[in-house]
Amino acid sequence: RAFTRIDADLPVKYYSEDTLYSGTVDNLSENGMHIRTSNFLPCINCIELLFPLKKEIAVFSARIKRIEKTSGSIYRIGVELIDPPENYVKFVNNLRSSFTA
Repeated sequence: RAFTRIDADLPVKYYSEDTLYSGTVDNLSENGMHIRTSNFLPCINCIELLFPLKKEIAVFSARIKRIEKTSGSIYRIGVELIDPPENYVKFVNNLRSSFTA
């Protein structure tokens, strides 16, 4: 991995084929995240993320790299972020700083 992942428990929403879904980010980095959700995604390559920051919502695309079904009807989605906005990168760096301080 190019960047170390940070454990998280953050809400996220995402669009796929004009449908809005929700999930929880289990971990994240500047260029990827792992999302836990109860929503099965059809065979698609990309989703549009709506990620809440402290005072705004960051909107950006992600490429699906992996989907795993866990116990019950929970899915884990690994995504690679496509050109994440600066406010998201700053948010992740601030999280990282708070864990290492």
